[in-house]
Amino acid sequence: MPVQIVISGIIVVASLALFAYWFRYSCLLILSAQTTQDYAGVVAKASGLAVLDVQEQLESGEPFDLTAIRAAMEADFARVNQLLERVPEVGEHLSATERFVLRLDYRMMSVWSQLTAGRNPQQAREALLEQCAIVSHFANAAGCAGVLRA
Repeated sequence: MPVQIVISGIIVVASLALFAYWFRYSCLLILSAQTTQDYAGVVAKASGLAVLDVQEQLESGEPFDLTAIRAAMEADFARVNQLLERVPEVGEHLSATERFVLRLDYRMMSVWSQLTAGRNPQQAREALLEQCAIVSHFANAAGCAGVLRA
């Protein structure tokens, strides 16, 4: 009986590891998709999103205020999700499954940035940059779907 428990445990751990790998790969694959025109900057400026400034600050390598950046990112995330809800054509540019996966990834990166901020600021920076990429991706999808015309 103990051998079966060990084997079952190994299978569960391996399955969870493969699921985590698949999830990360799927998120990065969705974020790497390019559109013919990038609307993220236009939508960010028109909607008052801070994501471009936050991304620039994080990429500069300078020390950053985690609390201020998290507050800006949460406000942008809420705003861009409101924009996505306003445009019914968004499904043509970003499926409901992709939105769900990226929203989950955004939340996971938020937790990861908090957990790693104290002992490994570079990992926190990378997680925040991924959050920026998600907000930009959503802004681009909203722009492709015509949110600025709505």
